[in-house]
Formats: sequence, C-alpha cells, structure tokens
Amino acid sequence: MINDDILNQYAIDCAEEIALAIKHNLADEEREIHEYANGSEWVIYPAKSRALCDNCNTTQGEIFFSDCHGPMNGGFTDNEVAATIAYGELRYRIKWALEHLSDKRDEEREAIFNHWENESIRGRAHICFEAGESIFAARRNYPSKEIFNYLSMLELE
Repeated sequence: MINDDILNQYAIDCAEEIALAIKHNLADEEREIHEYANGSEWVIYPAKSRALCDNCNTTQGEIFFSDCHGPMNGGFTDNEVAATIAYGELRYRIKWALEHLSDKRDEEREAIFNHWENESIRGRAHICFEAGESIFAARRNYPSKEIFNYLSMLELE
C-alpha cells in the first residue's frame, strides 16, 4: 500500500540516482526526472496510480494535470487521469528531493571546509595520513580531493 512517506522515500531514492548520474555527466536533470517519473510503477500500472491518487496528497499532480489539460472535465478515462496525476506528483517530489539533496551537499561541503580550517597543522597532518595523502598537504589552505572524500565519510560536528 502506498502513502506519502513511501512516495517521498521513493522520490528521494530516484533523486539520489539522478544526482549520481548528473555528477558523472551521464544525464540531463530534466530528462532523467521525466524518465524516472514516467517509468515508475506508480505511473504505468493503472491500479497503482489510482492507489497513489487515493492514498497520497496529490495537490501537485492535480496542478500538473490542470496545467496540461485544463480543468478536469470529460474526455479522459479514470486511469488516464490517475496516471497523469501520479506522474505530475512524482515528478514534483523528485525535483523537490533533488533540490534538497543539493542543499544538504552544500552544507556538508561547508562543514568539511570549516573542519579543515579549524584544525591545527598537526591535526591536518594526521588527517592527511589517514586519507593516504602526503602529510605535506596539511599546509594547504584547502583539502585535496582525497582528503575531502575522506572527511566526507566521517561524522563531523
């Protein structure tokens, strides 16, 4: 059974995969969002899209439907309406999740740079050693890519 929590997690999972593809320059964001939403089981299977419409907040999906087809009037089957609303809702949630992943990464990056700046040279040398980097990198004002990756795996305050 679908609910808002499950749909949100599904959107976050999609967003993480899309972000990874974008990071490696393998994908275009808008196209990937469309592909993930349009190919979702919650869109392509009529029973699932109707369950999504029945059990989740579909405000954004209804706005999407209205933007595409005008006010909800005749001419569409219930399954077509449900699939379009499910697509619009999922597309919106994936975009929202991508934006928040980006904000989260920016905060993490800032925390890593702050940690590096506030560390003593001796502390930086230890981090360099742990990251497999030359201890002479401790004198830099910014962490190398290897050190940055090592620090991103740690829990920083």
